[in-house]
Amino acid sequence: MEEHHSSVELLPMLAAILIGAKLAGRLSQRLGLPSVFGELVLGLMLGPSLLNLIRPNDPLALLAEVGVILLMFRAGLETDLVQMRQVGLAATVVAFGGVLLPFGGGFALGRLFGLEMLPALFVGAVLTATSVSISAEVLRELGHLRGKVGATISWSGGD
Repeated sequence: MEEHHSSVELLPMLAAILIGAKLAGRLSQRLGLPSVFGELVLGLMLGPSLLNLIRPNDPLALLAEVGVILLMFRAGLETDLVQMRQVGLAATVVAFGGVLLPFGGGFALGRLFGLEMLPALFVGAVLTATSVSISAEVLRELGHLRGKVGATISWSGGD
């Protein structure tokens, strides 16, 4: 049976997610950590991994994709192209590690937990995509996205 979500059901859930994420981000910052850390921990706690209060669904997945696109767009706005050219070799090394480590690690963990080849490859691909987004957000929040480190990571894999 297909799950139906009306805006009446989606809007309160979205409001709760946004408010909770903002509060978790602020708490994380008070602890000296990037806000994205608190937001991720909240998602782990409320999602199917722990409390199972919020389940992934199509409308939520679409909104999450839009959020990642906006996050990467914002990182692009704050990227310095001149510095990107200056860090070519360093960026190549970071790109190599930034893609292979999350992809290989995600794939290996997927296989370790008994996933078939294709789902394990998917886990590796998702970890690769999200690692660049999270790195860009942390650097932006710390004010380093326009610096040499930010240029290196942006050039190496930020879409």
